[in-house]
Amino acid sequence: MNHKLNDSAEQERIHEAVGKISETYADDVLRVENRLAMTHVLGDFEIDKHIIPPTADIVKYPRNSLGAFVFLT
Repeated sequence: MNHKLNDSAEQERIHEAVGKISETYADDVLRVENRLAMTHVLGDFEIDKHIIPPTADIVKYPRNSLGAFVFLT
């Protein structure tokens, strides 16, 4: 899932959770609740957990002998 604020599905999820997306000035970074510039943060306990869930997305891929790298984003 794309957790970027410019993603329309993520904006809809935040608005449905009664969250507020804003930017301080034109071409500024979009922010959630006037603070965060991201939508999933582990350990930020000041914002309602319905707006910013503190859970990581975990994607599992089958392991094979060709895999040599792990990418975390």
